[in-house]
Amino acid sequence: MRAFLVTLILLITPVLVIATEPLPDWLDKKLNETPINTTQDYTGKITETANPALATRIDEINKYQYKGMTTYLVPGGCCDTYTSLYDAEGNYICAPSGGLSGRGDGTCPDFMKEATDKEVVWQKKQ
Repeated sequence: MRAFLVTLILLITPVLVIATEPLPDWLDKKLNETPINTTQDYTGKITETANPALATRIDEINKYQYKGMTTYLVPGGCCDTYTSLYDAEGNYICAPSGGLSGRGDGTCPDFMKEATDKEVVWQKKQ
């Protein structure tokens, strides 16, 4: 019951944010959606739980220039999840960091060295 109440509080608590520029529609949607996890226990009982919106789990989103493109670096929000890099249209490029190794998915190991023009485009208000 306590876990349910904590989840409910996280879902209904408004998140105060600072957006330094209008976010692309795909990114605004990603921040505010509440994905549903479906699990089945050993008895066959199926349970659905809503994850808190990404906006409640991360502190900021940064925009960079990388390989001639505008990109957005979006943290995973918790516990060894990947930090995802998207292009300006919302297409996934790679995971430059995060995961169990902390080194991402290995497909863009040069991101931290090559990315330029870092700009905070969204930040949770502390």
